[in-house]
This record gives sequence, C-alpha cells and structure tokens, in this order.
Amino acid sequence: MSKQAPSAITTPAAGAMPSGLRILRGEDVYGKEGRTGCSRSQWYRLIAEGRAPSGFMISPQARGWLEHEIDAWIISRVEKGSLTKAAPAAPVEDPSMVGHNGGPPMRRPRGRPRKNAAPIFGGAA
Repeated sequence: MSKQAPSAITTPAAGAMPSGLRILRGEDVYGKEGRTGCSRSQWYRLIAEGRAPSGFMISPQARGWLEHEIDAWIISRVEKGSLTKAAPAAPVEDPSMVGHNGGPPMRRPRGRPRKNAAPIFGGAA
C-alpha cells in the first residue's frame, strides 16, 4: 500500500475568524476616541439593559466586539433618532419644596452666623 499525502485543508481551523472581520477592544468602542461616543459606564449600562451588543471575552480580563456589530448598532441608533438629545423632562413639583407663600422655599444664609444678628427663622427675638 502506498501512503497518500494528506489533502490540503480548505476549511478554516476551528475558531478561526473569516477574513474581513475585525475585533474592537474597549478603547475602540467607548470613551473619547471610541466609535460610540459613550463613556465606559454608559456603555456597560446599555449592555446590562440589553440595548447594546455585549461582545465576547477575548481573554479572562478582556472583552471584544466585532466591528460590523458595532457599526450595525450605531446605524440602528441613528435610524431610531436616539443619538439626538431628548427634550428635558418637566420638573416635578415636590410639595416639601414650596415656601410659605407658595413660592420657592427661602434659602438659609450660608456660613457662620453673625454676632448679635436677629434670628431669621423663628427663635427668640
């Protein structure tokens, strides 16, 4: 029997990335120089809420994201219009924050009280 040469492997090895895919690290995704413009804490909050791709672990202490997933997420945010600033929320009326005449509460003076000064709020006159 003659030995045959092993056939050439045409499929990528297990776990190999197809060409054209790029892994982005955290500094490429979030922060001042990142693609999303989100801070690190905001980015991980979006992941926890299920509103951003969670990526995958590159090593025990490093996380990565596929470039096309981040690009698709950014495009979806632009299409939804969620990158524009939202209108500020209307102030909520808190009954404890209303002064004696219905207006804003009086502010107490800051700092050390003056000597022989008349009391501002109640007390002996």
